[in-house]
Amino acid sequence: MAGDVDYMLRVAVADMAEYDAFYKRLIAIAPMKNVTSRFAMERMKHTSAFPLHPRAFRDRRVIDNGDEE
Repeated sequence: MAGDVDYMLRVAVADMAEYDAFYKRLIAIAPMKNVTSRFAMERMKHTSAFPLHPRAFRDRRVIDNGDEE
């Protein structure tokens, strides 16, 4: 993270009413200057793993003209 963000929370709640209750509890216990919220309406991906296929990467020991370093 860079810039204006000091903390990022990932909060899973059932609905907006539950988020509102969480938010109100949060700001009641921690003085905050600014809070920004972003919501995911559906899950697109459930893992942070990214499959890497060896053929997608060239051998870094070989220079572009085919000569070895």
